[in-house]
Amino acid sequence: ERPGGSKEPLASGRGLNYGYLLSAVLLVAVVALLWSPWKKEVQQVSPVVRFSVKLPDNAPLQGGTSGLAISPDGKYFVYRAHVTNGTQLYIHRMDQLTSQALPGTENANEPAFSPDGQWIVFGANLKLIKVSITGGAPEVICPLPNATRGIFWASDNTILFGIVNDAIFRVPAAGGTPIQVTSLDSTGGEISHRFPQLLPDGKTILFTVKHNNITTFDDAIIVAQKLDNSERKVLIRGGAYPKYLPTGYLTYMRGNSMLAVAFDVDHVEIKGTAVAVEQGGWFLQGAGNATMDFSSNGTLVFAPTGAQTGNANSLSWMDRTGKLSPLYDTLKPYTVALLSPDGQKIALGINAANNDVWVYHIARSVLSRITFGGGNNDNPIWSPDGKYIVYSAEKGKTQNLFRKPWDGGGNEERLTTSPNFQVANSFTPDGKILSFNEKGDIWILNMEGDHKSQPFIQTPATETDGFFSPDGKWMVYTSDETGKKEVYVTSFPEHRGKWQVSNGGGGGALWSRDGKELFYFNGSTIMKVDVLAQGGTFDFSVPRKLCEEAPDTDTQDISVDGKLFLVRVAQTQRVTLPELEVVTNWFQVVENKFAANRN
Repeated sequence: ERPGGSKEPLASGRGLNYGYLLSAVLLVAVVALLWSPWKKEVQQVSPVVRFSVKLPDNAPLQGGTSGLAISPDGKYFVYRAHVTNGTQLYIHRMDQLTSQALPGTENANEPAFSPDGQWIVFGANLKLIKVSITGGAPEVICPLPNATRGIFWASDNTILFGIVNDAIFRVPAAGGTPIQVTSLDSTGGEISHRFPQLLPDGKTILFTVKHNNITTFDDAIIVAQKLDNSERKVLIRGGAYPKYLPTGYLTYMRGNSMLAVAFDVDHVEIKGTAVAVEQGGWFLQGAGNATMDFSSNGTLVFAPTGAQTGNANSLSWMDRTGKLSPLYDTLKPYTVALLSPDGQKIALGINAANNDVWVYHIARSVLSRITFGGGNNDNPIWSPDGKYIVYSAEKGKTQNLFRKPWDGGGNEERLTTSPNFQVANSFTPDGKILSFNEKGDIWILNMEGDHKSQPFIQTPATETDGFFSPDGKWMVYTSDETGKKEVYVTSFPEHRGKWQVSNGGGGGALWSRDGKELFYFNGSTIMKVDVLAQGGTFDFSVPRKLCEEAPDTDTQDISVDGKLFLVRVAQTQRVTLPELEVVTNWFQVVENKFAANRN
């Protein structure tokens, strides 16, 4: 349109020149906008890629704990591997095909990376330990009163960790004395706080609360608490293992799913309803652990299997060739199975969020419960006369020793009081002395009078088991004093002499009921030793292989006649996995899930 409102066409010569000039100017402007250095960067959306990582055949993932962590930059992940005679951490570089063992990480649990990705912290043998990703000697940060339940290395170079039967603690990564940062509401039935994470403000932590009346961690609660004034807010009722995503969501585990919910981190508030964003994660419903983690840049690594209440298993007899014959086919997550002195009953620990002790009467095929919640009750053993069962029970911040008539008809009696976790092992034949484990040492308890206890084998090494011979003159136990678990025997009660029975690793020793044979385990191999003890010297034969344990079995006890082993047989759930799943740009996956729901 021309000035003055005329709608006549422009003159042909001059008008064409003006048009070409205008077009050229517009073209230059567009090119300048597209290529100028001050243009705004166009955001590229990275693709989502899913792939599997195959783990070494001799080092698959060990289930049953939080055994997986990824570095903040997503270049490495570390996992808890099942290896001969135990577990060890393995590290995997994302740009390589193989995984490598990390020396010095035997028996490690719950690894977590430092913020710079150069260190890994973990719990092992009642110690909090760190190790460089490049190797080198592990460094002890602090001793632990019990096993960890969640470890988080904060950006201020302190480490937060939960403890079985206890609260959340904080310790400098350089080492020091842990400081308690949360408090259990025992009047409200709180048993433990676990799986902490410090939010970006550096003042608020997320964690899971376990109560003494829940059956699974599907019924646990997730809270946020201020560190400076203990102000606490319940965020989620029904779930565990919370993790904050920097994109404004909170993930947690429930059943077979990883769930996410919108989260206002500034006001510490949940927004809207949760959405299932992934299936898997190997959620351990009896402890609240999960096998999943994600990096700061959004790479997810997780176990591609669903929830686990515990290793659901049956009970069988196994002969000396490894052949099985069924004993009790009802599937439950049995933790311990020990025969009564007369061989007619089995004391069982059954796993749940709060474990309980049960007794199975073999001839009657009847399973009876003898403890009833109020915290964990587990690790039962029989008194020599078969009248009582001694077990570990939570009555406060830890598990001490209690006993109760095997039929559940009498009152529960406390035997010990200690701030440390205790597990009963064995009685002398007369029932006057009980051996038990506490803080990696072997203690003995006088069952008469004032129930006084004292250490029997106490060294810097970790000693476990501690089983009296049928005549009460010897004790067999396991120690890692050489850097490897081996089986030893010492005299009782003098504790004179020490004889190494195993050669090349071993543990979990069992006496035959007549005391003439000693069995121990090297991986899945059952080794046998003939006992030739005379006088004050323990004499024995060279160990020889008896048989291989049947697949998916865990030997628990030996029959009265010594011909059969009582074993747990895993039936429905795996205890190891051969591979892990990886998802890149997983934060976008989460965002897409919520966008789909909004639409």
